[in-house]
Amino acid sequence: MHVLVVGGGPGGYTAALQAAHSGQSVTLVERRSVGGTCLHLGCIPTKSLLETASAWQRAVERGWVAGPAMPPSDWQGAQARKEGTVQQLAGGVQSLLRQAGVRVVRGDARFASPTDVVVVDGQETHTIKFDCAIVATGSRVAWPSIPGASERGVFTSDTLLGISQLPRRFAVVGGGVVGLEFASLFRQLGVQVEVIEFADDILPRFDRRTVRALAAQLGAQGISVRTGAAVQSIQRGASGDGLTLEVQEHEGARSTFQADAVLLAVGRVPNTDGLKLQAAGVELDRGRIVVNPQCQTSVPHIYAIGDCANPMMVAHAAMDDARVAVNHLLGHPGARKNRWLVPQCVFSSPELATVGMTEQEAEQEALDFTVSEFPMAANGRSLIAGTDGLCRVIWERGSGVILGVHMVGPHVTEVIHEAALGLELEVTVRELVEMIHVHPTVSEALHEAALAASGNPLHVPKQR
Repeated sequence: MHVLVVGGGPGGYTAALQAAHSGQSVTLVERRSVGGTCLHLGCIPTKSLLETASAWQRAVERGWVAGPAMPPSDWQGAQARKEGTVQQLAGGVQSLLRQAGVRVVRGDARFASPTDVVVVDGQETHTIKFDCAIVATGSRVAWPSIPGASERGVFTSDTLLGISQLPRRFAVVGGGVVGLEFASLFRQLGVQVEVIEFADDILPRFDRRTVRALAAQLGAQGISVRTGAAVQSIQRGASGDGLTLEVQEHEGARSTFQADAVLLAVGRVPNTDGLKLQAAGVELDRGRIVVNPQCQTSVPHIYAIGDCANPMMVAHAAMDDARVAVNHLLGHPGARKNRWLVPQCVFSSPELATVGMTEQEAEQEALDFTVSEFPMAANGRSLIAGTDGLCRVIWERGSGVILGVHMVGPHVTEVIHEAALGLELEVTVRELVEMIHVHPTVSEALHEAALAASGNPLHVPKQR
């Protein structure tokens, strides 16, 4: 069987490797660099810079370096480390594809029929026939209709990573995951940061109490957040220096904000333009490819995975989609994960991590549930890290089954996988109580929240 994979991001290269390892003939078409947005413009480079920013902030707090602003030479060093990490990982993926026997073709793929794609690379054009295809073209930055959005000094997450010098004042348009990660990154490096969010709260789809705990920590660090506000225009000063953002609050008040750099982070949209999917008979819904739980499109031998077909627009969901699609085309059973089993994280400082239902979603499902909490201020490892936060466990009354876990604190993006496994196995709070957690670790907060659920808390006062 010849399997064609269109797109070489985390979902695409994972699908290509899994299909090749199962003995299939695999062609991977990628128009830029294998690894996609995640490896080259998203997950990896941003986390590299966030790691540097966290280390810099700790050094400033302890008086080891003069601060708070990072000097240009150190920023250039951070950029070099980022590029080194990206290149090492990209080389590793290319090597794995080569060793697995995956044929990599450069260019833009366009469907010509349900069994053919045309690949265009500059002046060269050739046709590839396939038995099964997996579309994994990811997503792209959403571009807001704000006058002045194309001004010099206005960036997207794609272009901001390579900024040559740190701004003194930084405005972030959008209080979602991407916006908050960049806000946290720049603030830790001594930059004045303002976040402007159109919704009434940042991270609108996350557990509200957990989000408020994160917002309090970001505010304490000096990040200014305006919610319920819309940017009306961005203008460059008459002298050519600095940008002025005109902001309108929902209640009608207008104000302006001065910045040296602006990040547009209002979301991402499926990257399906130009694929000519209609020629193959593949159905779309507002730009997103329509798929069933096995990641099949309206054409059964054509699959779609990741951001172009999955509302959960995170790399790890795309990689799991790859597993589902390849297993299905090989005749093995399986289905895409329930969205409540997909962990989501914000790599800010402190971090936020979540899996399962929020309190609001449990209410919408009419479940009989309750919530147990543990403050990170009572966790030894969190206290050592100098970070406050919260751990919330939502669980069903009667059965005790855990429905959701939401955490703010240091290293919680690592800890959340214990909770994700617990949801997969339908673990109860009693079983979590009986599990030994290493001391001192942030994971103990989960244990403590479960103890509180059992009515026998250890490191917080017992409720009367």
